[in-house]
Amino acid sequence: MRPVETRQLFREELVFPTTRRAAIEQVGERELDAPNGDGELVATALRACPEREFETAAGLYAEMMEFLDPTFVGRVGYDDRGGVHEDRIAMSL
Repeated sequence: MRPVETRQLFREELVFPTTRRAAIEQVGERELDAPNGDGELVATALRACPEREFETAAGLYAEMMEFLDPTFVGRVGYDDRGGVHEDRIAMSL
């Protein structure tokens, strides 16, 4: 599953408030798909989170995404609005 799909998974499979331990036990065996093909278990991503209790699925999702392995980011520095960002100096006209 893609990391963005975990928000829905958390809403459907967990009862909030919940703990990190309960989330790992209930949905931790699901695998996250990385852009480079190397997957990671939801449990691995959640173990990296320092928070132990979560009030909402959105809070759990945000925490997991913050501590997800960098390989899930995709192309670093890429912007589909114009390619790779270059350092630019702002000019006032």
